[in-house]
Amino acid sequence: MSAASSREVLGQAAQVMARARRTDERLRRANRQLAGRLGGGCSSYGEVDGEGGPRAPGLSETSPELTLCLETARVVPFDRAAVSLASAGVPVAPLAGSDPGLVLFVDQQHSVREGPEVEALETGRPVLVPDLGSQRGRWPYLAGLGRWASFRSLAAFPVSSPGTGTLGVLTVARDLPRAFDRQDEFVLTRLADLLLALLLTRTAPPTASRPSAAGETVPFLRPDTVSTALGVLRQRHGVQVDELVSRLRAVAFVTGRTVHELAEAVVQGRWDPLLDDAGGA
Repeated sequence: MSAASSREVLGQAAQVMARARRTDERLRRANRQLAGRLGGGCSSYGEVDGEGGPRAPGLSETSPELTLCLETARVVPFDRAAVSLASAGVPVAPLAGSDPGLVLFVDQQHSVREGPEVEALETGRPVLVPDLGSQRGRWPYLAGLGRWASFRSLAAFPVSSPGTGTLGVLTVARDLPRAFDRQDEFVLTRLADLLLALLLTRTAPPTASRPSAAGETVPFLRPDTVSTALGVLRQRHGVQVDELVSRLRAVAFVTGRTVHELAEAVVQGRWDPLLDDAGGA
């Protein structure tokens, strides 16, 4: 991205942030609209409704980044949006307001290290899927979990730049199969650039050269059970985080559960990946 483009994106980000800080009504209105689209509330994105689908979380607020995504849906029609942040390629948490069905599908992907968001993180390039129903062979381990997404088309865009690396992934989905055309890709790429500017504006950079996406430095993160579980296990056993993440993913793969579900078992004291073979009761 050129210097002129960077200034334009940062200028847009500053305007969005100024409006968000001046009034909470815009966020409350967007939150009501989002809650209406998702159809109700629950305490965890992993819960399901009476028809077997994921239910929306109780939303007290949504992030300015997700508010911006909802506005973009008027230009590039999509039914669901989520922004997941990452640190050194390891998922941290989704931003508040992210679609619960997408969040669950993302969690499943990172549990088996396979899927469109994982590819977007690893390659730094957008992954466009016109019809997820035809892609089970492309991601067999993800399909093997047996809880394939109910939505049909998906686009995953890395939120990144050469100077920062990949901070996360913007994912949008449509409930029906439909290709994302060149104009859609252009707009969503620009949106990912703007999301990066917003996140950098609101993230306190550490001493390292690369900004951190740790939960305590990024506002509007959903509660992150995985980070809590990793902290508990690292303090208990003195084991490096990379090893703990690998262990969680291995058990998730074998048991068909997700990393998030296993982390909840750790936090609740029902399971320890270094002491027990199964993923908790």
